[in-house]
Amino acid sequence: MFKKIYTDQLVEILTKTIEEPFLLKKISLCQTQASAKKYFDLLLQDKKGYVKAKVWDLNMDDRYLTFEDHIVLIKGQVILNSKEEIELLVNALSPLSDYDIADYINGLTQKDTDGYVALLFKYIQKVKHEGYSDILNRFFSANMESFKAVPASLKHFNNYNGGLLVRTICTTCLAYNMRNSLNTYNYDPRFKNHFNDDLLISSSLLHSIGTVDLLLPFPEAKKISSSVLLSVYELTVIRLSKIISENKISISQEDFNLLIHCIHTIYNDDLKPMVREAVLLRSAYQLQTSISRMDYFIHVNKKAQGSVYDEKLKNYVYISKREESTHGKDISGK
Repeated sequence: MFKKIYTDQLVEILTKTIEEPFLLKKISLCQTQASAKKYFDLLLQDKKGYVKAKVWDLNMDDRYLTFEDHIVLIKGQVILNSKEEIELLVNALSPLSDYDIADYINGLTQKDTDGYVALLFKYIQKVKHEGYSDILNRFFSANMESFKAVPASLKHFNNYNGGLLVRTICTTCLAYNMRNSLNTYNYDPRFKNHFNDDLLISSSLLHSIGTVDLLLPFPEAKKISSSVLLSVYELTVIRLSKIISENKISISQEDFNLLIHCIHTIYNDDLKPMVREAVLLRSAYQLQTSISRMDYFIHVNKKAQGSVYDEKLKNYVYISKREESTHGKDISGK
């Protein structure tokens, strides 16, 4: 079922009756103080925000309590409550199975977030270089809440809360798996060059940490004014330098320069990599970016089929029946 009305549009249809799907974020049984009249207090969500709702005693059904954290079809009226806030007066709600989870969550679920964070720390544990390990642990221990909350960008792909975490882990996994494939299959009997895994993992995990100083998560979703004139690369270098100086981390200038060089190759196409780890990181980053961009424009044009010209992409995208059939799949795994 396609969503037509979002929370930020409810003010435009005040007093109207709607039949619209939402994510039932919370539901609790309450009662009024004056008359002890029972009701369900609801918090509904879509990708644009939240709206409160109530189900009064005559329309209550105990099954509704089992619908929490599921997509439900809401039938009710848009009203202003006693605090002059938009609220829904719900007559009925029922669970839905046909929906696109991206219409309701502008960010990762808690389960997804926990999985990405766990994978991030597994990669950190692989790093044996004392200086790199110290930088990684210092940054992510102190900044994990903001790092896992912010988007990677404000437009198009990875523009959702948790987007930076996803892009970082995906890029790291791609770089490391390419390293494994090359180590195994790119055999030449004349020489044995080993990859610097500590450098590869560290630069992959740290390549965009400056984003936490640049962007605010949704619903604000804007650039931080004090950082607006600086690039992600510049903010990342400032962050790394600050971590090292404030925590007196012991790292040689050569090792620090190699870390910065690998990160810089992502943001400067004219910079020629001087180590293989920089080639892997640039390739992984570009692959993740290109696939994410295509995924975004396929999603935007999902109602079409066949070859579709997208004005923003300035290119054609092909929408196959396979992409169309994925509509309605709950990517949260529920």
